[in-house]
Amino acid sequence: MREPSPLFSLVVDDATKRMLSHAAYWAKLFAIAGAVLLLAIVGRFVYSVAIITHVSVTSANHLVPTLMVAIPVIVIPGFAFVYAYRFAKRVKKALSTNDQMTLHQSFNSLIAFFRHCTILLLIAVVLIAATWAWHWWHLKY
Repeated sequence: MREPSPLFSLVVDDATKRMLSHAAYWAKLFAIAGAVLLLAIVGRFVYSVAIITHVSVTSANHLVPTLMVAIPVIVIPGFAFVYAYRFAKRVKKALSTNDQMTLHQSFNSLIAFFRHCTILLLIAVVLIAATWAWHWWHLKY
Protein backbone atom coordinates (compact mmCIF):
# COMPACT_ATOMS: atom_id res chain seq x y z
CA MET A 1 0.00 0.00 0.00
CA ARG A 2 1.21 3.48 -0.84
CA GLU A 3 2.10 5.92 1.98
CA PRO A 4 0.04 9.09 2.08
CA SER A 5 1.92 12.14 0.93
CA PRO A 6 1.80 15.35 2.93
CA LEU A 7 -1.09 17.62 2.13
CA PHE A 8 1.13 20.54 1.16
CA SER A 9 4.46 19.45 -0.25
CA LEU A 10 6.54 22.04 -1.99
CA VAL A 11 8.97 21.53 -4.80
CA VAL A 12 10.98 24.62 -5.66
CA ASP A 13 12.34 24.67 -9.20
CA ASP A 14 15.47 26.54 -10.26
CA ALA A 15 13.65 29.62 -11.57
CA THR A 16 11.73 29.98 -8.31
CA LYS A 17 14.94 29.52 -6.33
CA ARG A 18 16.54 32.35 -8.29
CA MET A 19 13.53 34.60 -7.66
CA LEU A 20 13.49 33.78 -3.95
CA SER A 21 17.23 34.41 -3.77
CA HIS A 22 16.74 37.76 -5.51
CA ALA A 23 13.89 38.64 -3.12
CA ALA A 24 16.12 37.72 -0.18
CA TYR A 25 18.87 39.99 -1.50
CA TRP A 26 16.52 42.98 -1.74
CA ALA A 27 14.93 42.23 1.64
CA LYS A 28 18.36 42.16 3.26
CA LEU A 29 19.37 45.41 1.56
CA PHE A 30 16.06 46.98 2.65
CA ALA A 31 16.60 45.88 6.25
CA ILE A 32 20.18 47.12 6.46
CA ALA A 33 19.45 50.45 4.73
CA GLY A 34 16.40 50.99 6.96
CA ALA A 35 18.39 50.31 10.11
CA VAL A 36 21.11 52.71 9.00
CA LEU A 37 18.49 55.36 8.21
CA LEU A 38 16.87 54.95 11.64
CA LEU A 39 20.24 55.28 13.36
CA ALA A 40 21.01 58.40 11.32
CA ILE A 41 17.65 59.93 12.22
CA VAL A 42 18.17 59.30 15.92
CA GLY A 43 21.75 60.58 15.77
CA ARG A 44 20.62 63.73 14.01
CA PHE A 45 17.82 64.16 16.54
CA VAL A 46 20.22 63.91 19.50
CA TYR A 47 22.67 66.25 17.79
CA SER A 48 19.95 68.81 17.03
CA VAL A 49 18.70 68.83 20.61
CA ALA A 50 22.26 69.33 21.84
CA ILE A 51 22.79 72.26 19.45
CA ILE A 52 19.45 73.91 20.24
CA THR A 53 19.85 73.71 23.99
CA HIS A 54 23.56 74.67 23.86
CA VAL A 55 24.63 71.74 26.01
CA SER A 56 26.81 68.77 25.38
CA VAL A 57 25.28 65.47 24.32
CA THR A 58 26.36 63.90 27.60
CA SER A 59 24.17 66.22 29.69
CA ALA A 60 21.71 63.92 31.43
CA ASN A 61 19.11 66.66 31.89
CA HIS A 62 18.54 67.00 28.16
CA LEU A 63 19.57 63.57 26.97
CA VAL A 64 16.89 61.66 28.88
CA PRO A 65 13.90 63.43 27.24
CA THR A 66 15.64 63.10 23.89
CA LEU A 67 16.08 59.38 24.35
CA MET A 68 12.45 59.02 25.49
CA VAL A 69 11.47 60.15 22.01
CA ALA A 70 14.36 58.59 20.10
CA ILE A 71 14.04 55.07 21.48
CA PRO A 72 10.44 54.51 20.30
CA VAL A 73 11.36 56.04 16.93
CA ILE A 74 14.05 53.39 16.49
CA VAL A 75 12.36 50.42 18.18
CA ILE A 76 8.90 50.52 16.62
CA PRO A 77 9.87 50.67 12.93
CA GLY A 78 13.03 48.71 13.70
CA PHE A 79 10.99 45.54 14.16
CA ALA A 80 9.95 45.69 10.50
CA PHE A 81 13.60 45.75 9.47
CA VAL A 82 14.36 42.83 11.80
CA TYR A 83 11.58 40.76 10.22
CA ALA A 84 12.78 41.61 6.71
CA TYR A 85 16.35 40.66 7.64
CA ARG A 86 15.18 37.36 9.19
CA PHE A 87 13.23 36.58 6.02
CA ALA A 88 16.30 37.19 3.87
CA LYS A 89 18.62 35.19 6.07
CA ARG A 90 16.25 32.21 6.39
CA VAL A 91 15.37 32.09 2.69
CA LYS A 92 19.05 31.99 1.77
CA LYS A 93 19.63 29.20 4.28
CA ALA A 94 16.57 27.25 3.12
CA LEU A 95 17.59 27.50 -0.53
CA SER A 96 21.14 26.39 0.15
CA THR A 97 20.12 23.42 2.35
CA ASN A 98 16.78 22.56 0.68
CA ASP A 99 15.18 22.67 4.13
CA GLN A 100 11.39 22.95 4.04
CA MET A 101 11.10 23.97 7.72
CA THR A 102 13.54 26.87 7.31
CA LEU A 103 11.63 28.04 4.25
CA HIS A 104 8.43 27.89 6.29
CA GLN A 105 10.07 29.97 9.04
CA SER A 106 11.26 32.51 6.49
CA PHE A 107 7.73 33.00 5.21
CA ASN A 108 6.53 33.40 8.80
CA SER A 109 9.03 36.26 9.13
CA LEU A 110 7.67 37.76 5.92
CA ILE A 111 4.13 37.53 7.29
CA ALA A 112 5.28 39.23 10.51
CA PHE A 113 6.93 41.98 8.42
CA PHE A 114 3.75 42.74 6.51
CA ARG A 115 1.62 42.51 9.67
CA HIS A 116 3.89 44.98 11.48
CA CYS A 117 3.96 47.40 8.53
CA THR A 118 0.17 47.22 8.17
CA ILE A 119 -0.37 47.97 11.86
CA LEU A 120 1.99 50.97 11.64
CA LEU A 121 0.17 52.16 8.51
CA LEU A 122 -3.24 51.86 10.19
CA ILE A 123 -2.00 53.77 13.24
CA ALA A 124 -0.70 56.52 10.96
CA VAL A 125 -4.03 56.69 9.10
CA VAL A 126 -5.96 56.95 12.38
CA LEU A 127 -3.65 59.67 13.70
CA ILE A 128 -3.91 61.66 10.46
CA ALA A 129 -7.72 61.31 10.44
CA ALA A 130 -7.88 62.39 14.08
CA THR A 131 -5.71 65.41 13.32
CA TRP A 132 -7.91 66.41 10.39
CA ALA A 133 -11.05 65.97 12.50
CA TRP A 134 -9.56 68.07 15.29
CA HIS A 135 -8.63 70.87 12.87
CA TRP A 136 -12.03 70.72 11.18
CA TRP A 137 -13.78 70.87 14.56
CA HIS A 138 -11.79 73.92 15.67
CA LEU A 139 -12.27 75.71 12.37
CA LYS A 140 -16.02 75.12 12.52
CA TYR A 141 -16.46 76.38 16.08
